[in-house]
Amino acid sequence: MVSSNRPGANPGGASSFQGGFYKFLRAVVRIFGPKVKAPPREAFPEPAVFICHHHNMRGPITTMAWTPAPLHPWALAVFFDAKALRDHFSGFTFRQRFGWPKPLASAIAWMVSEPVALLMRSMRAVPVYRKSIESIKTMRASVEILLRGEPIVIYPDIQYDSDDARLGEMYRGFLLLERFYRDKTSRHLPFVPLYYDAKGKLLRLGKPLLFPDGDMRESMDIMYVRIRDSVNALASENVWV
Repeated sequence: MVSSNRPGANPGGASSFQGGFYKFLRAVVRIFGPKVKAPPREAFPEPAVFICHHHNMRGPITTMAWTPAPLHPWALAVFFDAKALRDHFSGFTFRQRFGWPKPLASAIAWMVSEPVALLMRSMRAVPVYRKSIESIKTMRASVEILLRGEPIVIYPDIQYDSDDARLGEMYRGFLLLERFYRDKTSRHLPFVPLYYDAKGKLLRLGKPLLFPDGDMRESMDIMYVRIRDSVNALASENVWV
């Protein structure tokens, strides 16, 4: 039987693993952006996978700027390649989403693509591959991080640009981390709800959620609902839980 005890905690890790460029931008956001209250560093269990509402970039920006424990975010693989990212920004983000004229979209894409790719590397983000044959790279890289006792944060919204304060339907692939982690450790992987309250300017942290013992395939749907509902429960709370 697999142990259902939480892995040994290492609050905050021995030291931050992120690079100087990320730390510089984090400081800029903290100085010039709105101040956000967060639970203390020791409240963040490690290793663990934190699940946060994307909320049209509010989640990623706020958690990476204000979470006291260093986190490895999942990010689409295109964000790590400046050339591919220029094409993505100019052809989709700026042209289709924002409706910018092509010359402006191309110019801005050229200026920001290299810094964004550098930021992904500096944050030690995990590249996420959409094709199933390559997704194994994401799982293996993530498990290596977790085995080092370092936490991961995932923003799994399908409708990531939604302004709805509640988390809607999610991509399910991240749940497979349980299988890969359990194969290596014989332990269950904690999935921890994390939520940014934009009105209250605070981060809320939920209790770790664990797969039950037994065949994880039988519990996938249950865990999906538990995680989504637990994140959304934090949206109605007035204090950290």
